[in-house]
Amino acid sequence: MNINWLAYKFLPFDGYGRYGMSIIRALVQKGIGVRPGTTDELIDMPDWMQMLAGWNWTNLTIQCLPGHCLISRPGRQWIWTMTEDSSVPKQWVEMINSNAAALIVPCEHNKLAFEEQGVKLNGNVYVVPGGCDPLEFPLQDRLTFDRPYTFLALADRVYRKGTDVVFSAFYKAFGDAKQTPDVRLVFKGRPAFMSFMSTFHFTDPRLSMWVSEEGSMADIFANIDCFVFPSFGEGWGLPPREAALMGKPVIATNYSGLAEGGLENWAIPINDYIMRESALTDHPGGMWAVPSVDAVAEQMRWCYENRDKAHEKGVAGAAWLRANQTWDHVADRLIRLIQERP
Repeated sequence: MNINWLAYKFLPFDGYGRYGMSIIRALVQKGIGVRPGTTDELIDMPDWMQMLAGWNWTNLTIQCLPGHCLISRPGRQWIWTMTEDSSVPKQWVEMINSNAAALIVPCEHNKLAFEEQGVKLNGNVYVVPGGCDPLEFPLQDRLTFDRPYTFLALADRVYRKGTDVVFSAFYKAFGDAKQTPDVRLVFKGRPAFMSFMSTFHFTDPRLSMWVSEEGSMADIFANIDCFVFPSFGEGWGLPPREAALMGKPVIATNYSGLAEGGLENWAIPINDYIMRESALTDHPGGMWAVPSVDAVAEQMRWCYENRDKAHEKGVAGAAWLRANQTWDHVADRLIRLIQERP
């Protein structure tokens, strides 16, 4: 079996980049021939040069990218994409319906969102849950040396990752530095999104920022005790699963891609949230799940006060992910799907 694989870019710190590269690696390890490339390199390349470059459009082409990046190619085209709220831009729907024979999404939440916005494809909309990499994120013993109990939160994608929820929950759970000095909260951000963090005041010595483009978060996860991820919506949710693979207790919103397969199997679920209109301006009517600050604070405090039990939850979550949601599982499911739809 040989397939073409198109991305809009292959960058290790980009969600689609990591997602696509991980699936390609798993496919190749199973003996599948994959011809990877980017849409940028093809869009202005004449057909005869595409042939010289080794592109064979009689093979199935899978484009794993945001819907607006989809390009028209000869032959059979599948698109693998996702949405972070309950809606899909009209432009995406038109591009998919015009160019794709099938759509793959990582969760049932996304399948419903795309179908409700008009992507039908004669019933060829499929859920293939995403994965994670146990080799890149090995299980780690609990950190026991004398140090503050350290929480990690993400501070990119503006508000969608729940940064402001974590900020408020931290103070509700632990008060000021005099009340609870032996706790710390680290915000990990990417340089492109740091103007957003200027709205927060970092006068508390327990708070800090880690700003960098990381190809892998493994070294960061190795230095924390708990990952707090009250995201408003995810297509899949790689970072929390990757932290859980290392045995870290993860606090996450029980919604969208995070809920696929059962969030309670690998994380501490936040079930208390309200639905609000999302800030994605090109997603008309899209809704997000905004977690309760009180619920997040309660779980942060529980992990802080019950460190052994929290670690046990992390270890159990790592075992479940290894047995159910790795890139190897993704490749097996995709291969079966391709074979069933020749």
